[in-house]
Amino acid sequence: MHSQQPHCVFENTRPPGYFGLNQETVLLRPGMQLILGDFHLTEQRNFDFHSSRDVCEFVFVLSGKFQNRLCGLREDVNIAPLSASLWMTPGLEGHHDCFPGADIRFVCVRIQRSLLAELAGEYLGRVPEDFRLVLENKQDRLYYRFSRMTIPMQSAARQIFQCPYPGAMGKIFLEGKALELISHLMAYHFGGTVEKKDPLRKREEKQIELARDILLEHMETPLSLAELARHAGISETKLTRGFRKVYGASVFGYLRNHRLDKARMLLETGDMNVTEVAYAVGFSSPSHFTRTFAGQYGSNPREYLRGFRHHS
Repeated sequence: MHSQQPHCVFENTRPPGYFGLNQETVLLRPGMQLILGDFHLTEQRNFDFHSSRDVCEFVFVLSGKFQNRLCGLREDVNIAPLSASLWMTPGLEGHHDCFPGADIRFVCVRIQRSLLAELAGEYLGRVPEDFRLVLENKQDRLYYRFSRMTIPMQSAARQIFQCPYPGAMGKIFLEGKALELISHLMAYHFGGTVEKKDPLRKREEKQIELARDILLEHMETPLSLAELARHAGISETKLTRGFRKVYGASVFGYLRNHRLDKARMLLETGDMNVTEVAYAVGFSSPSHFTRTFAGQYGSNPREYLRGFRHHS
């Protein structure tokens, strides 16, 4: 690493990796590792990699630009600065093309699927079925999601590179930050309860749940926030604050993620083309759907479908 390193002692063991000697690996606990990259390139470089089938990887790119070429996928996957991704694979090989210029700085939390399932506990009842089935090794296929890094994700990732403690205390600090990153990304994609000092009343919780049900019932032609609040019998302000508290996302952010989940499942069934799927889940046009889908998953619907068919 070329800049400030955490004070922690890195492990000599190197699991299936990304950037050879340019990365450092910290064994946080059995089944959980932190992989850090912080280096500068003066010319374009290529790094071979392979990814284990029994892990889930949470990747956060603070700076640098990559182009991933994965065996079995026809299209390259472009990774931009300040992007986050979640990967579970049936075992992939490929290589990264890294471009010179900006410093390359990333954090990858690699965790055994069984350990993640154990830590998630009852939360698995909230996640989409396709994610849960792959996580529990009941389906053997490629699963990945892309997003922009939120401010909390950026903060946690940067703090990892400024670990203030040596030795065992440093590992405790880094494990906390790694778990924080996992929780931020899973909550972004799947929703989550954010505890506050002013917990919701039972009546308000039921109203928020009713609003969610109404929102999804009218997914193709959504109600306005005012209409949704009126149908649920709650004020717009309480609906907005309560929805984020319960589901970890804004009302329409949650709707967008649900639409994209539904769209992905419809594409995978093979019964509808991209245009039909776009209108089925409520997008105003196929082009809007394509842009939104690519922003979430890192590839447009047709590219995603080609990759899915290859691995299914």
